[in-house]
Amino acid sequence: METRHVQVVAIIQVACFFYWSQAVFRIVPSALIELPLGFFVSERRDLPWLTYLVALTLTALIALVLGRLLRRPTQLYSFTVVAIFTVFCIVGSILITCFPENITMLGLGGVACGIGIVGLAPAFYASLSRFTRSVLLTTFILVALCMALLVAILYLMPQSVTIAVIALCPAATGVSIVYLLHSAPKMHKKVDERRTIDDVVLRVNFRKNLLTCSFALLFSALFSCITGFATDALSSEQFLFYFLTMNIITNLLVAVILFLVRRILAFEFFIFVCFLVQATATLMLPFMSGGDSSSAFASALNAAAALICQIIFVFVVLQHDPQTEIAAAYDPLRALLAVLMTGATGIPSIFIGAAIYHYLGLNSSAIAIVAAIILYVIFLIFSVLTQKHKRVEHVLTGSFESEMELANYRSQILASEYPTLSTRELDVLALLLRGHSVSNSAEALCISENTVKSHIQHIYKKMGIRSRQELLKRVDNIPFD
Repeated sequence: METRHVQVVAIIQVACFFYWSQAVFRIVPSALIELPLGFFVSERRDLPWLTYLVALTLTALIALVLGRLLRRPTQLYSFTVVAIFTVFCIVGSILITCFPENITMLGLGGVACGIGIVGLAPAFYASLSRFTRSVLLTTFILVALCMALLVAILYLMPQSVTIAVIALCPAATGVSIVYLLHSAPKMHKKVDERRTIDDVVLRVNFRKNLLTCSFALLFSALFSCITGFATDALSSEQFLFYFLTMNIITNLLVAVILFLVRRILAFEFFIFVCFLVQATATLMLPFMSGGDSSSAFASALNAAAALICQIIFVFVVLQHDPQTEIAAAYDPLRALLAVLMTGATGIPSIFIGAAIYHYLGLNSSAIAIVAAIILYVIFLIFSVLTQKHKRVEHVLTGSFESEMELANYRSQILASEYPTLSTRELDVLALLLRGHSVSNSAEALCISENTVKSHIQHIYKKMGIRSRQELLKRVDNIPFD
């Protein structure tokens, strides 16, 4: 059971980290730069953000290669590593916020922040891996509310105070990470060294979920780059008002969304919400007049989807075990891969967004309508595919918190009813009930697809059924005790 003060520290850590990542590149309008984009030149204030993404991508790629060669992940959690990369983030924040008109300082600040995030990412995720999914989700709800309160308070303060707070956010994050890591010395100890089926399934799901998250982030970054032109002409005071208004709306929206879905921890449902929010924001593109409080709502919708997607990244990287609800087989290389995907989706978005805006214009209804239609189609196809063989009894009854937990319960009941099923057949049965295809089941069990099909036929014969539909119909009738 998590103690109250440990969860408070986690809230401070995540709130400071998320607020810093949103504010450091947007709190003051920086010097304009020229981005060569084919046949035209575009003026943007994206230099610190662009250099941040480039440094993030290159550093994460190098860290991944070294991590796979050295295989010494414990060093990524050390106090020295956290302290060094926290300093990188602090220095980068100071350069970006204190020298907004100096292009050299802006570039160096972005690079420093990018390197700092790569160094902090493994320890950041590791510090959260002690929490159960339900506790972690509650933490994020409180984080969103704290961020909204922080933004509202800073809105009443002078801009110099806001800049000082942003510069100190990485320090608060680093101290919190160190405290959480040292308060749970057993969190990295593996309970079971045996390679289980669940470990393999989690590894397969991680790759799939990471790609899905990256697609959502790609579209969100593209939206932000298109709409970013609307704020380039704003004065410093207008820019701050626009940014803070958008931040307040964003965090309140995220808190409401997380509160509404707190009992539904399925990854697919979170992505479902992301697509819906982003599509709605896209439909509002033609009505954005540029930089006023009304257009801030459309930007806030998109920012809310991006923030939810970052929260999903946390769940994806931690990969909670369905039995214990604690992060299983945590690998710091997952964190580095997630950071790499974030940078890789953000870099092309700046250039693609600028090209779309230049040739079609922000107020073109074609952008909004086409993009929204594509998103809604993907949204519907994704929901049909992921929910095809799933039920929602666990949501209605409150007995289960995930589809995997429900599938495990049903497979245990069937194992007791049909004792002639072999161990391998029970493994295949568990995967079938989780909605895995033959190819995915074969990959998870490290056997051929023909062998999986053979096991499925044996299962059907012993249970007296002939198809997966009959199997799903039978498990639907299993009572909840």
